[in-house]
Order: sequence, then structure tokens, then C-alpha cells
Amino acid sequence: MNLKRVNILRNEILAGTSFEEIKRKFVTLCVRFEIETELVCSGFFDVYGPKVVPAYKASNLASKEACSLIFGETCGELENELHEWDVDIPDFPTTQLTK
Repeated sequence: MNLKRVNILRNEILAGTSFEEIKRKFVTLCVRFEIETELVCSGFFDVYGPKVVPAYKASNLASKEACSLIFGETCGELENELHEWDVDIPDFPTTQLTK
């Protein structure tokens, strides 16, 4: 469900929908899905919207990638080769502790 919500937001941003219209739609969906009250949904958007909307406009993230960043594992497993990496930790000498 979170992925669908993020996809709706992404589509509105990419369509060039105004910030105020995105906020109106966000608050409407937030209340309609009984996520929170109108006051809380509106306040949430007021705090995070000015940061999230421009960041999403400037990014190349797909909906699933953005969903994973925002909601974590609830969006399903994300497969991205950029997330696959290893760190080699060299051996280092240890000292023995004596009593």
C-alpha cells in the first residue's frame, strides 16, 4: 500500500502539479485512508513537503526506491546493484590479556 501512495505522489510531481495541489491531494488521501486526522496530515505535509517534493523532482528514483527510503521494508525488497557492496577488513594483530 505504501508503494501505491509513493507512486501517486511521484506521478503528481512528474506531471508538474503545483505544490498546493499536491498538498491538497496528499491530505485528502491521508484522511480518506484513515491514516490520521486532517490536522495531522496537513501538518505532516507542511513539515516534510517542502523538502520531499523538490528532492523528488531532482532525483531519478523510481517509486519503489523512494518508497524503500521513506517506509523501509514495508515496500518490499529492493534490488539495486548500487546497494550490493562489500567491505574488506584487513587482519590486525591482537594482544593476549593476562591475569
